[in-house]
Amino acid sequence: MNKKQRIVFLAGTGIIVLMGLIPPWYFHRTGDYPDSPGYYGFIFATPYEIGNAIDVTRLFIQWAVVAIATAAIMWVLKDLKR
Repeated sequence: MNKKQRIVFLAGTGIIVLMGLIPPWYFHRTGDYPDSPGYYGFIFATPYEIGNAIDVTRLFIQWAVVAIATAAIMWVLKDLKR
């Protein structure tokens, strides 16, 4: 792994960690209100309403997009040794 690839890898890893620390939340509504995606909030400051949870599906999709983009950029930046 060359220096540029290492920088891209560390940046991608850092973004994934930040996404885990500030995940998307899912709001479960009662009554006539439909469930809805919520805001992004710090993992240790959970919303106080009952039924709120981390939107795991959206978080995994975000992680996958960052991982694929990081891998693609690292592949483009590989050394071409012949």
